[in-house]
Amino acid sequence: MLTSSLSADPLKNYENAINDYANKDSSFFTDKEERKIKQLFSQSPEEWEDTEKYSSLSYHKDKSNLELPSFISINPIISSKIVNQSGYIVKSYVVKPKDTLFRIAKTLKSTAAKITEANGLKKGSPLKVGQSLNVPVKVGNASRQKIEYKRVFITPVLGARFSSRYGKRKDPFHTGGGGYHTGIDLAGPQGAPILASADGVVSFAGVNGGYGNSVIIDHPNGYRTMYAHCAKITVEEGTKVKAGTVIGAVGRTGSATGSHLHFEVFYNGNRINPEAALRKTLKIVTNLDPGKVAKI
Repeated sequence: MLTSSLSADPLKNYENAINDYANKDSSFFTDKEERKIKQLFSQSPEEWEDTEKYSSLSYHKDKSNLELPSFISINPIISSKIVNQSGYIVKSYVVKPKDTLFRIAKTLKSTAAKITEANGLKKGSPLKVGQSLNVPVKVGNASRQKIEYKRVFITPVLGARFSSRYGKRKDPFHTGGGGYHTGIDLAGPQGAPILASADGVVSFAGVNGGYGNSVIIDHPNGYRTMYAHCAKITVEEGTKVKAGTVIGAVGRTGSATGSHLHFEVFYNGNRINPEAALRKTLKIVTNLDPGKVAKI
C-alpha cells in the first residue's frame, strides 16, 4: 500500500505519505489516481463499502464469524548442537607409597609444576602417603556449550505462497502504472490464522485505510510488524503477544485483489524487506555443566 508511516492515528498525515512517494517516483500517480487514493484514505469505512463509488479501490468487508485457535506453537530453532571444549579440570588424588610428583604427573597427564602450583607446595617438599592432592588434568571436554540458531521472526501464515515481493512492481489497481510494494503478500485461504511473527505488544488493531483490517505489533530492539487485509482481528491494542499468538485471519479487506496477508516490517521507523527479516537468525550460546569431573 501507499502510506509511508504508521502512527496512533493510521489515517493521519495522508498528504505527507503521498508527497513522499510522489517525490521518489513522479510517474507513480496521475492526478486522477491520486484523487482516488485520497478519497479512499479520507472516507469512513461505511463509505469505502460503496463499491460503485470507488470501483477497484473499494473496501471489501468480511462479516464471517471465524473460529480461530488462540496460539499455534512454532519451533523457531533452526539448528542446535553441543560443542565440547578442551581445558583443565582438577582431579583429586591420594598419594600412594613410592609416589613422586613426576610419577603422578605422568600417570594423570599433568605436570609437576602444575601440581605444585595447585597445592601450594614448596619446591622439594616430600609427599606423604595418604596426602590428598589437587591435580590439574587437561581433557577434551572440560567445558560444554549448546549452540543454537533461532529465527527472530516466524512466517505469519503457515504454508502460505509468496504472491508479491517487496520493491518495485506493477500497480495491481491501475493497468500500466508503476508502483512500489512496501511489504510482501502471503497468499492463503480465507480465514487462515495469522500469527504474530515475534514477541511484542499490539500498538494498533483496527481499520487502517486501504490496508483494511490491520494489526501493528511493536517488538524489542526497534522492530515493528504490520499485518493487513485481515478478515478478522482477534487481539486488542495493548495486548502482549508471543511468536505464534493468533492475531487474526487472512482476508481481503481494504484494497486487496484476493485473499492474502500483506506483511510489513520496520526497523527503527524505516521499512525493511520482510524477507530479510524472516531470514534473520539469532545465535544463542548456553554453557552446560560438564559435571564435577569430566571423563578422563
